Amino acid sequence: MKKNVFISNVFTESGIATAKAFRASGYYVYGADKKEDYEGLCDRSLRFDLNLFVTDAGYRIKFTQIFDEIMPNLNTLVFCQNPTSVAPLKEIQLEYWNASINEEVTGPMLLAKLFQMRLEKSQGSIVFILESQASKVKEIDIAYITSSSALIGLMRAMSLDMAGKVKVNAITTASEFKPEDKFKEPYMKEVAQMAVHLSDQNKVAINGTAIAMEGGLKIS
Repeated sequence: MKKNVFISNVFTESGIATAKAFRASGYYVYGADKKEDYEGLCDRSLRFDLNLFVTDAGYRIKFTQIFDEIMPNLNTLVFCQNPTSVAPLKEIQLEYWNASINEEVTGPMLLAKLFQMRLEKSQGSIVFILESQASKVKEIDIAYITSSSALIGLMRAMSLDMAGKVKVNAITTASEFKPEDKFKEPYMKEVAQMAVHLSDQNKVAINGTAIAMEGGLKIS
């Protein structure tokens, strides 16, 4: 029987690489994103809005039922962070702040809560993939940096809460690449392979850890 992985924000750079790596390792890939799956990247793709999942009770009930129906078993939950804009303090709007916290912190918490029993049953893993705050020195995004810090805190809290049942880790990455950067593809592949490694049930030493894979922050 194939193992199952659910990847949120699957059409980000890290999400695409991660989906490919899990499929290559024999997993059945459930991918969720606001975008359509035009590339056939996932075995099962869903159009899914984390912000609405947090703010709209009807939407949350609908997708809880969908997830229960199509995904009775789960081995790994992967959350890929997806920054959409840059806003320093003097420019930030409350709507953007709330959406960032919803999509980058509250949403992942709700997904982890929803899938907790399935992950405990499989002795599975949760992996957060996010950009290092140190790579954000050029463009300060108050909401994004705050949500990144909160996501690391959430990871560590959940690793304690589910200790011995579900492994919870994070991978911090370098910021966006230049289009012509020849290191982009092998770098993202290496990050994705680490996510697969952290999902291995036989690997138990790494838990509650933020693993830095930042390329010396010289990549972007």
